[in-house]
Amino acid sequence: MNDIIVNAWAQISDDCAVSYVISGDDVEFSLGGRDGFQLIVSERGLATLAETCAKALADLRAR
Repeated sequence: MNDIIVNAWAQISDDCAVSYVISGDDVEFSLGGRDGFQLIVSERGLATLAETCAKALADLRAR
Protein backbone atom coordinates (compact mmCIF):
# COMPACT_ATOMS: atom_id res chain seq x y z
CA MET A 1 0.00 0.00 0.00
CA ASN A 2 1.25 3.49 -0.87
CA ASP A 3 0.95 6.19 1.78
CA ILE A 4 0.82 9.08 -0.67
CA ILE A 5 -2.24 11.30 -0.56
CA VAL A 6 -1.76 13.44 -3.69
CA ASN A 7 0.14 12.67 -6.86
CA ALA A 8 1.84 15.82 -8.16
CA TRP A 9 5.19 16.99 -9.44
CA ALA A 10 7.37 20.06 -9.15
CA GLN A 11 10.56 21.04 -10.95
CA ILE A 12 13.23 22.59 -8.73
CA SER A 13 15.52 24.86 -10.75
CA ASP A 14 18.92 26.19 -9.71
CA ASP A 15 17.51 29.30 -8.02
CA CYS A 16 14.31 27.83 -6.57
CA ALA A 17 13.60 28.97 -3.02
CA VAL A 18 13.40 26.02 -0.60
CA SER A 19 12.41 26.50 3.04
CA TYR A 20 10.86 24.46 5.84
CA VAL A 21 9.11 24.71 9.17
CA ILE A 22 8.59 22.10 11.86
CA SER A 23 4.89 21.54 12.44
CA GLY A 24 4.16 19.10 15.24
CA ASP A 25 5.59 15.73 14.21
CA ASP A 26 6.00 16.75 10.55
CA VAL A 27 8.20 18.99 8.46
CA GLU A 28 6.50 21.31 5.97
CA PHE A 29 8.67 22.18 2.97
CA SER A 30 7.89 25.12 0.71
CA LEU A 31 9.35 24.97 -2.79
CA GLY A 32 9.22 28.13 -4.88
CA GLY A 33 8.02 30.45 -2.17
CA ARG A 34 4.64 31.02 -0.62
CA ASP A 35 2.65 30.33 -3.80
CA GLY A 36 4.77 27.33 -4.78
CA PHE A 37 4.58 23.65 -3.95
CA GLN A 38 4.16 22.39 -0.39
CA LEU A 39 5.52 19.03 0.80
CA ILE A 40 4.65 17.68 4.24
CA VAL A 41 6.66 14.72 5.54
CA SER A 42 6.92 12.71 8.73
CA GLU A 43 10.28 12.12 10.44
CA ARG A 44 10.57 8.64 8.94
CA GLY A 45 9.45 9.90 5.54
CA LEU A 46 12.05 12.66 5.72
CA ALA A 47 14.78 10.14 6.55
CA THR A 48 13.82 8.06 3.50
CA LEU A 49 13.66 11.16 1.30
CA ALA A 50 17.05 12.42 2.54
CA GLU A 51 18.73 9.05 1.92
CA THR A 52 17.22 8.79 -1.56
CA CYS A 53 18.18 12.39 -2.42
CA ALA A 54 21.76 11.79 -1.25
CA LYS A 55 22.01 8.68 -3.48
CA ALA A 56 20.48 10.51 -6.46
CA LEU A 57 22.91 13.43 -6.03
CA ALA A 58 25.88 11.06 -5.84
CA ASP A 59 24.71 9.21 -8.98
CA LEU A 60 24.15 12.48 -10.85
CA ARG A 61 27.58 13.80 -9.94
CA ALA A 62 29.23 10.49 -10.92
CA ARG A 63 28.00 10.77 -14.52
